[in-house]
Amino acid sequence: MADSRRVFVQLAGVRGSRVEVGAAVMAFVLPTDSWLSVVNEFLMSCNDDDMEVEQRPPGLLEGCVVLHAATLEQVSDPASCEDSKQYILCMNADDAVRLQRQKFGDSSASSVTGPSDADALARGSIALTDQLESLEELDYYFDDAGTLRHCRTNQAVYELMSDERRAGELDDIVKAAIFHIQMEMLAELAFKQARVPLDLRPDEPKDARSSIFLTSDWRSNANLLVVVNGGRGAQPGIWSRDLLIQEGLELGSMLPVMRRATATNFAVAVLNPSTNNVTIGNDTFPIRGNSSPDEHMLYVWDNIISRAQARNVYFLAYSFGAKSVLTLIQKREEQVVKRVNALVFAEGAYRLDPSTTSPTVAQFLKQRAINFKGDAQISAGGHIPAEEEKLSCSCLSVGDLTASGDGKMPPASASALSKRNSSNKARTISLSLETTFTYFVAARDRGCGAAQFITESEAKTRSWLGNVIRHRLDSLKPRKQSRRLSTAMGANASESPHHRKTARRSSLDTDASSSSAMRASIASSRSSNSSHHSHGVSVSDFDLIKVIGKGSIGKVFLVRKKDTHVVYAMKVLRKKNVVRHGLEEHIKTERLILEEIDHPFIARLRYSFQTKDKLYLVTDYCSGGELFHHMSDDGFSYDLSRFYAAELVLGLEHLHRLKVAYRDLKPENILVEASGHLRITDFGLSKLNVVSDKGAQTLVGSPEYLAPEVYNMQKYGYAVDWWSLGVFLYEMLTGTHPFFDDNREIMVKKIMTPGSVGTMMPAEMPPEAASLICGLLTFNPTERLGSRGAQELRDHPFFAGVSWDALMRREVTPPWHPVVQDELDVGNFDAEFTSEPVVDSVCTHQSMVLSSTFADFTFNPSISDSMRKR
Repeated sequence: MADSRRVFVQLAGVRGSRVEVGAAVMAFVLPTDSWLSVVNEFLMSCNDDDMEVEQRPPGLLEGCVVLHAATLEQVSDPASCEDSKQYILCMNADDAVRLQRQKFGDSSASSVTGPSDADALARGSIALTDQLESLEELDYYFDDAGTLRHCRTNQAVYELMSDERRAGELDDIVKAAIFHIQMEMLAELAFKQARVPLDLRPDEPKDARSSIFLTSDWRSNANLLVVVNGGRGAQPGIWSRDLLIQEGLELGSMLPVMRRATATNFAVAVLNPSTNNVTIGNDTFPIRGNSSPDEHMLYVWDNIISRAQARNVYFLAYSFGAKSVLTLIQKREEQVVKRVNALVFAEGAYRLDPSTTSPTVAQFLKQRAINFKGDAQISAGGHIPAEEEKLSCSCLSVGDLTASGDGKMPPASASALSKRNSSNKARTISLSLETTFTYFVAARDRGCGAAQFITESEAKTRSWLGNVIRHRLDSLKPRKQSRRLSTAMGANASESPHHRKTARRSSLDTDASSSSAMRASIASSRSSNSSHHSHGVSVSDFDLIKVIGKGSIGKVFLVRKKDTHVVYAMKVLRKKNVVRHGLEEHIKTERLILEEIDHPFIARLRYSFQTKDKLYLVTDYCSGGELFHHMSDDGFSYDLSRFYAAELVLGLEHLHRLKVAYRDLKPENILVEASGHLRITDFGLSKLNVVSDKGAQTLVGSPEYLAPEVYNMQKYGYAVDWWSLGVFLYEMLTGTHPFFDDNREIMVKKIMTPGSVGTMMPAEMPPEAASLICGLLTFNPTERLGSRGAQELRDHPFFAGVSWDALMRREVTPPWHPVVQDELDVGNFDAEFTSEPVVDSVCTHQSMVLSSTFADFTFNPSISDSMRKR
């Protein structure tokens, strides 16, 4: 089956006397599908609905017109839709004609977008840009490790750098790679593109503008991170052209920084200080308000950042970008000192002149700024006194940057790099990434200044900062080695790049490799089957009875299998929504864990299958609903809380034995059977193959249940689950959360204060329960109860009298069970969901356009068991 193509779509609509287009959204096109299916896919993406073709009003889809965003030419054939290109969906022909006239027939119309970009920025829409060739058109791709390679030969692009004859080709490839990264920013990370200056004057060429990128929450988020690349000739999305080619996405692009920022709840603005003029024909025009990096910085601050609601602004600046930040501080001293909470420079290129700098600015830098710099003489984490005097801020070494390379760059390529004025200084950003965000989070959540952060960090271990930087360096070396070995390991040069690039995104954690490892642990004799309807199991084998849950990527149904009449819960996920939200690895992880686990207190997978557009997970139905549904303001009784806690201990113990860190324990993820027993469910955030107390590092989970080491961005292990159990038990016994506060910063401060739970423990709390909770909520994970195994909890006085073996055999009668009328009763689920109509809400045919399958997703226990016995 042909590969699906990812495109970007904007919905056109009439506003006043003009036709305007909204924000770009991602959609998927299958060249072999009908045109109406493609139009409906575009409409579903723009409206974020689930209506199928036959559900649309008669004539609606037939009347729609699709235009190519760059040319405004009409498109009416699915095969004409190109990967990574941008299109406009007009709801009727008149709107399409008016839109074309606005661009080509009306000299007063300066752009397709219609209104001024100041209005567009307020609405959060993006400019129409589709002028660069894509990587696919140039026959190149980013492989799984982030290395730029040729599709047919699989040759790495850095190997072309020694060939002077291909210098022009190399520039085109780099431009396409930057465009590719910027499309990733728009599609994966929900960035929007704004063009500055915002107000275009009649006497200015319409192209005399530069682009900056903002996350969709830039205006409303209380914490805004401003990223400034001062590298010469750099564009938004990359730190260094040469580093992007030589070392790939992980070191050369901004994507790791952006993912970490969004994961830690920062809005992001990526500036563009190096684009100061444009060439149109033979003439060069300066960009008003942006004719120099310093002018660009001041313009964006005055016209965009200052209008945001962010109480706290943070700066991450590289090289000469730090100089532009210094100019901003000096020119807007009062505003900056009031709003900027923390600054991190990487290889900051400025010198502070005490004779011309106000004492306030100098003191502000000492209190709020940290500069990271490569230094061959000073070990990682050590202070660099000469730089601290020059910059008037703390300056820490990331070690010898030349040692961070793998030494395998061919001599000819190395000389080519030097000819292009390459430097490996941009590596400093990646090496200091962990420390940078640990500081930003500490500044945001605890008001921590630079000097205090460094002092506290160094006090935790002998050289904590150095260890973090060295660990970051070590974590990058295997990635580089894998890139060098990719061809030798037998990569098929003729393989379609689309198959390889589906997993190209680097993540904040190593979930992708963990999924692969666990998949390998499944019996190797089982046949891998990626067909859409394996062994006849499909949605048509089930009667859909009720909607019992709904989320951003799909729904959960109560279903009954037609041949056995057994009732199940069926989770239905749209692949396009999974991809749009970047949840591919989460879904694969959940699927793998559910298949491998057979435990009385953990949800059991019965079937999984897929169509070309949807994923289906069928599990046992727990008619008692979520435990959260039954929690009252007074909590549960002591006996019931102990019973539930004991079952959770057994469930978590089993997961940990399988090297799984659960990472999302909370009442909403615990289901209650009709009998009163519990089932742990929802493994999308779980971490596979955790083999130590430092086997994970991603900040994931529900904020009020996260352990301190997760907020600290430290590596962590199973102890995070025992912390969450402590919070959970407190909540069951009291009906309240020990740390919760509507103000997130206050809540995090409580979590990050060692021993704080002891001060809030109710006087009436039974001593055994208080002792267990305090043990589970111990700040230091190595001292936390359970850190040496679940037996520590089993032996605690709180569980005295619990017969663990009988409980495991489900021979202990639950102290309470929910009210359930019959096996089809949905009274314990939210009426908001159960009242939804079921008819036609699940697609039983293949009309959608996303064709990619999730490898090894299909699961039929009878088939799997027989394959294992062979």
